[in-house]
Amino acid sequence: MKKVLYLFLFTLLFCVNTFAQQKIADAGLVRLIKQQDSLQQLLPVEKLYLQTDKPVYAVGDTIWFKGYLFNANYLKYSSRSGLMYVELVNDSSTVVYRRMAPVGYGITYGQIAIDGKDIPEGSYTLRAYTNWQRNFGENYLFTKNIYITGTDNQPWMVSVNTKAVRENDKENIYASLAFSEADRQALRLREMQLKVLDDNKTLFKGQAQTDASGGMNINFSLPPKAANDLTMQAQDMQKGNRKQNIPLVLNRPENTDLQFMPEGGSLVAGIPTKVGFKAIGEDGKGANIRGKIYNSKQEEVAAFISLHKGMGNFALTPKPGETYTAKVMLPGGQSKTYQLPQVKASGIVLNINEYQKVSPTGGDLEGAESDSLTIRLTTTDQQANTCYLIGQARGVICYASSVKFGTVNEKTLNISKNLFPTGIARFSLLNQQGQPLNERIVYIDHNDNLRISIKPNKQTYSARDSVALNVKVTDKTGKPIQGSFSVAVTDNDQVITDSLTNNTLVSSLLLTTDLKGTVEEPQYYLQNKNKQAIDNLMLTQGWTGYEWAQVTALHKQPQFAAEPEFQIKGEVVNMLGKKVENARITMISKNSQMPDVNQADKDGKFVFTGITVTDSASFFLKATSKNGDDFGVGIAVDKAPSPEFNKPAGRYLPWYIDTTLQKSVSKGISSRLDEAKLNGNHVLNEVEIADKKVIKGSHNRNGPGVADQTLDEKDIEKVGAVTLSELLELKVKGLAVKLFTAVSPSRLSYMIYDKEAHFVIDGIDLDRVMKVHNINDIKGILDSYPAKDVIGIEVMSSSALTEDYNEDSDPESAKVSYTAPPARGKTKGAVAHTAIKNNLVPPYAYIEITTRDGAGPYRQVTAGTYTFKPLPFVVAKDFYRPRYVDKTPNAIKDFRSTIHWDPLVITDKNGNATVSFYASDKPNNYTVVMEGSDMNGNIGSVVQRLGVK
Repeated sequence: MKKVLYLFLFTLLFCVNTFAQQKIADAGLVRLIKQQDSLQQLLPVEKLYLQTDKPVYAVGDTIWFKGYLFNANYLKYSSRSGLMYVELVNDSSTVVYRRMAPVGYGITYGQIAIDGKDIPEGSYTLRAYTNWQRNFGENYLFTKNIYITGTDNQPWMVSVNTKAVRENDKENIYASLAFSEADRQALRLREMQLKVLDDNKTLFKGQAQTDASGGMNINFSLPPKAANDLTMQAQDMQKGNRKQNIPLVLNRPENTDLQFMPEGGSLVAGIPTKVGFKAIGEDGKGANIRGKIYNSKQEEVAAFISLHKGMGNFALTPKPGETYTAKVMLPGGQSKTYQLPQVKASGIVLNINEYQKVSPTGGDLEGAESDSLTIRLTTTDQQANTCYLIGQARGVICYASSVKFGTVNEKTLNISKNLFPTGIARFSLLNQQGQPLNERIVYIDHNDNLRISIKPNKQTYSARDSVALNVKVTDKTGKPIQGSFSVAVTDNDQVITDSLTNNTLVSSLLLTTDLKGTVEEPQYYLQNKNKQAIDNLMLTQGWTGYEWAQVTALHKQPQFAAEPEFQIKGEVVNMLGKKVENARITMISKNSQMPDVNQADKDGKFVFTGITVTDSASFFLKATSKNGDDFGVGIAVDKAPSPEFNKPAGRYLPWYIDTTLQKSVSKGISSRLDEAKLNGNHVLNEVEIADKKVIKGSHNRNGPGVADQTLDEKDIEKVGAVTLSELLELKVKGLAVKLFTAVSPSRLSYMIYDKEAHFVIDGIDLDRVMKVHNINDIKGILDSYPAKDVIGIEVMSSSALTEDYNEDSDPESAKVSYTAPPARGKTKGAVAHTAIKNNLVPPYAYIEITTRDGAGPYRQVTAGTYTFKPLPFVVAKDFYRPRYVDKTPNAIKDFRSTIHWDPLVITDKNGNATVSFYASDKPNNYTVVMEGSDMNGNIGSVVQRLGVK
């Protein structure tokens, strides 16, 4: 990192001094508090947040990011982890980009270049995490949905509406579509070839023509077991055969999922309670509903309506032996009945409400914030054993008391909000064994986040004008804050910043990371401060964090170790697999002038620390015994496999379908078109003319550079794979392990789509070397090659390119049950071609692998050596900042969508900083997003408009 990350530490924003002063006499309660504290010490939670410069990108753009890593309890920077992993995951759940980033004082920053080759157009999830965070499940990982649009074609804008109708015992889908160009001109009277697919199964195929407004209607029958994720392929039959895939997301009202969640967990006969509910449509989003509650006699006992995103609540006093149903009016006017949870004959109910409003001046109470929570505990058994009420926030216990009902059936407690920090507080009522009886979460807002003031030096700016933003950061009391902040300035005509949908540093740390599932429009709850909407969210969404069963159980050591820095660890063994005691290991890297020497311990284990990180690091290790002998000595380096996570929930719509993204991306396209016009250039479809990649030393039988897919040395370096096997699995299109049925008997093989893959290393086919095709032996050989020893990979899968390889295929070694017949008067190539055409030769594909030493499968490995190539690092680069002395526009136009990005804005002791940059050539308004922290408990986010004339 190029800027010093020294941050000054201040006192904590909040503490639990009041609670710490309480004298707890109950031994059971003391035990629970100690168990919770012990677990917190063993497994402290980390929270991670990434600010990016914008939400939507195009091929050729760069994703600029800054990461903030905190301890969850007091939001101080985490010193536990010094490494962060950042990934891009496509909508097929494939990781297309993965890197490590160093973290210092809880801060990291960097960039991801979108080249269009490894990261093509599509929907992606940006994911970031530390190895330590994996101990707490996927809810704590940072994720953000982004869309990357291409630049070589202009898709149609498509509006899609679907409706399902049950007719003649069949479910018929009626789809209404409207097509337009990027400039919103309707695609009139175009003949379209249409195909609707359920995975690889075709449900509909036909032709239709758009009308004068660009619209068309189609309908088809849906099979009983069809998936919700349907895709329509539309191809223009009149103009260049333009083709586009259009997701058809079915959102049938009758499939709306509705859940009722009584406050505290249960409906108990005779006790009034609040019942929260949440309705989720088939598309995974909240569905607004209304309805009524009926008892078993069909008498109406309550009515309800959702307030926001399908969530709401109603009051109910359940009666003994009763059952309750909800008759609900769904979107579109349909009605459906749902069952409420069963009524318990006895139990305890926990209700939480705001207490009273106290004016800060002691006068008028209008608008004053409530300073306490009223917690009402109601039981059906007055002689119930002692219970424990525990309130915690961010994993820290802030309140605890014992409760005994005695001769009454209700207890009311008023608890000061000042015991808790801003954010989600969790209240648990436990029995004496530490088992939860009731649980409830609430959101507490002290309005004490950082105040970030941004004042431009002028009201408006002209093209290429120098812009200076004067920043002032204070806490709630006006005290200056010294901290680290990141600033993104974007062009409103190309980037639309959704103030409700986008997660911020504040909403992420204080709200969404402590809740299960996806929170739609998180800023809605914090900006509007609608207490009822926030409480509905608390009633229905659930929380992340320790369960009480974890607290009271025997604490296990964490599964995933924290990584305070990048290390190279391993062990030295002899030919028999025994550890080599006190072995000497020498490590050399291309970035170090001097070798690093280390000594293994008595178990042969070694570790190298303090390693300088680069984006393409490679390390050569050599081991000798304590006597200096390398005979029979081997090195094994610890290599953690890439973690596997669940597929991101929901289906991402491409930007040309998503109405919000359409506005943002289409404006960017229009800007590029304007740029071309202003430059005097004609706008043409991009024609890619790529030079053939020629692999030096390759034995490719089709000639230099002639292959269906080619990876050269530069491509291989980008992947960051450790072994040749990993490299092939990551980059060879269609490669997978499947059953090969074209031979007798069938066998498990590496396949490229429907063809068996033969691996040819430096011109030698592995199948000919091994004589018998064995996938385990092949994988063993591929695993033995470090990826860095490979300089080229060429894939031949088409019939035209496999002919010369098929001529020399060995039917005996491959155990093929048939061979090509002889043919008089034909050339060898023609015989092979005819045989393949007549299905007489098994369908093979060939992967030509060229190694650095060219020794093929017979290479020799130097004793006691190991070449280790770790996952590449993100090495932060500077954002390009043009400096205009002359404001007169020239031939090269400046139409940046990201006007400015600075990940390290450091405020001084007075809380001041200055951000300066130059405006672009296109007059427009800008949006400034600034976020950051003093890394010691104070956080803040602000979004502000900036005028450019």
